[in-house]
Amino acid sequence: MKGEANFLGGVASVKGVEGFNTEAAKKRFFEIYLDKYAKPDSGIGFPGALELISQCKSKGLKVAVASSADRIKVDANLAAAGLPLS
Repeated sequence: MKGEANFLGGVASVKGVEGFNTEAAKKRFFEIYLDKYAKPDSGIGFPGALELISQCKSKGLKVAVASSADRIKVDANLAAAGLPLS
């Protein structure tokens, strides 16, 4: 889970924040993200994603999702888009 830690730590460094606690900031970031954004009606879903994947699978195509995001965000985004984790 280095992505968010690097991002948050980088912003803190650029802004000159002293004593920045990366782990605490990352924990709070995920709390906010999951509470506010990782929901089907939040606007972060991907319109048509479920239909596209369903059509591909019905035609026998293999389907995968790749992301450089932290797993907690990937799972939340898939749920928000209505896509199963499988």
